[in-house]
Amino acid sequence: MRFDNLSSMENNAVLLKKHNLVKSMIMAAMLAAPLSGISADGVESTDAVTAQVTPQMQERAASLSRILNFKAEYRRGVFMYDRTLSVYEKNPEKLAARCKILGLTDIYYSFSDKHAADKKYSGRAAVFTALFHKYGLKVHALKYDGAEAFASDSYVKKSAGTVLDYNQSVKPESRFDAVIADLEPHILKKGRSFVPVNLEHYWNNDGYGPGKSNDRLVKQALSILALTKQELNGLEIAEALGFFFESRYLKGELPSASINNFLGPCAFVTLMAYANKPEKIFRMSESQLKNSPRPGSVAVCLKTSVGTLNDDGIESSLQPQGWDKLIEAADYVTKEAGKYPAFRGIDFFEYAGLEKMWENK
Repeated sequence: MRFDNLSSMENNAVLLKKHNLVKSMIMAAMLAAPLSGISADGVESTDAVTAQVTPQMQERAASLSRILNFKAEYRRGVFMYDRTLSVYEKNPEKLAARCKILGLTDIYYSFSDKHAADKKYSGRAAVFTALFHKYGLKVHALKYDGAEAFASDSYVKKSAGTVLDYNQSVKPESRFDAVIADLEPHILKKGRSFVPVNLEHYWNNDGYGPGKSNDRLVKQALSILALTKQELNGLEIAEALGFFFESRYLKGELPSASINNFLGPCAFVTLMAYANKPEKIFRMSESQLKNSPRPGSVAVCLKTSVGTLNDDGIESSLQPQGWDKLIEAADYVTKEAGKYPAFRGIDFFEYAGLEKMWENK
């Protein structure tokens, strides 16, 4: 229904109905499952004090936590980068407490090869990871946010080795629990500044079909994931996956891109279902949820940031629409995706944007 086709009175009635719906969802969340760290009557606990959250933020977190934890087995992850970590460098426990209060279970912590070589960054990672563990969160090292992995196997082995080297150099409470890869073969277009010049294949509009360049890049991504798993000595690996791979696979345009192929080396995938409408987000995810044979293997990632690398604009993000829209989207996607056994839970890209929505008045 389009608002511009309604009268002013009808328009106000629709808006009021939506406002009351969201408000009732929030109240139901707080009554049915009081937020960990906050009592049902709103009295702050130690976690809430440490997180330095306002009463409004407590109420909002309660509503989100209830939705994300609709089933106890659901996981709730968030991508986290230096623009967040540097802000909390002097008070890292505040960040860990905030993640717990939001109902999150997994942190996808940016840890590139450059980060691994930086003693200050690695030292800070040890502090943050220990605190995330203290608050019951699982920490995944986020790797391959560039394109170098597609250039050589030696790079892949070296990059996987940086995680093992880090884990061996820190105390047990500071070690990464797993790895999540951010391989994006579909952004490897010729001429882009971050794309290595020595690649054998590049992504292009004419590259769809058996044996063509796009499918060859998908095969290469699968090989990178398999090699990384082999090098990690038992640490699990996951992948941030383009939402369109399965549909292209079903059409025969990317014969290697099936969800089953990615779940060969991967414990799970998180689908980059970036849109600003709940129904569209679910549609972007449904084929993978339907075709995955493994329970709890497909997370749906909502975009909560704008202005990030390779950003598709505000139409791909929920952030400009505010917190209530995020609640509506999380609720809708959880209920619809939850009809499929493969649904793992909701993820967010990324924390800085999620926190901005959470804090905004």
